[in-house]
Amino acid sequence: MPTIRSNRVRQIAAVASALGLALAVLPSSIGFAQSTTEKPASQADKADPKAKTNTDGIQIEFRWAESAAKEGLTESEGVDLSETKGKVFIHKKPILTNQDIATANAVKNKSASSDLYYIDVYLTKDAAKRMAKSSEENLKKSLVVLADGKIISALTPMQPLSDWVLIYGPFAKAEAERFATSIKTKTAATRGGEPESAVQTEDKHWQDLDVRQRGIKDRIVTFLTKTPALSDQQVALAVYLLTVGRPPTDAEVEQAQKKFADTKDRPLGTLQVTRNLVQGKDFNTAVAATNDRLFKIQKDLATKREAGEIPILMSADEAQRIFADCAAAVNEAAKTDQQFVDLAYLLALSRFPTATESKQSFAHLKQASDRATATTDIFKFLLNSREFLMPK
Repeated sequence: MPTIRSNRVRQIAAVASALGLALAVLPSSIGFAQSTTEKPASQADKADPKAKTNTDGIQIEFRWAESAAKEGLTESEGVDLSETKGKVFIHKKPILTNQDIATANAVKNKSASSDLYYIDVYLTKDAAKRMAKSSEENLKKSLVVLADGKIISALTPMQPLSDWVLIYGPFAKAEAERFATSIKTKTAATRGGEPESAVQTEDKHWQDLDVRQRGIKDRIVTFLTKTPALSDQQVALAVYLLTVGRPPTDAEVEQAQKKFADTKDRPLGTLQVTRNLVQGKDFNTAVAATNDRLFKIQKDLATKREAGEIPILMSADEAQRIFADCAAAVNEAAKTDQQFVDLAYLLALSRFPTATESKQSFAHLKQASDRATATTDIFKFLLNSREFLMPK
């Protein structure tokens, strides 16, 4: 099978601009496995042309494959792979079928120089779990994609896969739309109903996560509603600070921007990037706990106001402990004053500080003789602000 490398998003353009069918399966939003091909035209010829216009829909299957014959495997005509001389030996049981597809859409390939489209496929949450487990167990093995029994693509995952599949090909807009519609038609018939939207699928993935992880999602959703409009760089910065307690690298910002463009829906793309990070090993649970704590305080204050009571929930000593605890958690995550101030404002007010607020906060941190007292003072100021106590 061809060599498939796990690359950053900047390398997606080389694959997407190829004229042959190639497929990239992304483990949620960060990192992906991608395939490259030497003879795209002959690969496309091997796929059944009727599959793209079949009114009954296309039957899609993902199967693990080997480059050499083994007992229990089926020999099949594949894409033009030099090592196998056009032959692959596939496992009889598919890992995924139409039953596992949540939705499929035609999306313009903005990385390509010509007017090309690809098929954007989302898996159901159960299928995503199964794919993640199976791919982790079969890293560096070949995975082929069949459309109505014909292999249209092959890849070798270099890291676990998950819930988002991109099928690249020489698709004009109309052709890509027919292909996506045909996949959805078959999926609906197989599952006995209409396929989910990408937003519905994303919501279901979040339902499986714990309270603190979902709390980060709520904070991001609140952040995205703020005005004026935010840049992609600001959104990426907020996501990384809230999930892993640090700013993103240039490559991570570029990857996030690519995700926003691929989904054609920045809020959806933002949540996909966020979900991948909160499920990762670098997820900062202390920051998440602080976020959860502040949301609960605001909810309790709102309940008091709605009941006509004075919104005072705690003693001065208890409040001081909260200020100090929040400051300590954020100070532990932040490596610079800028990161501390940005993260403090995100957690307390769901926005970045203004230039004036940043300047004042930096001055206070530098002038203070005791760092813990200075950081606590900043949270005391934020949590006593009208913007925190009575959010819009």
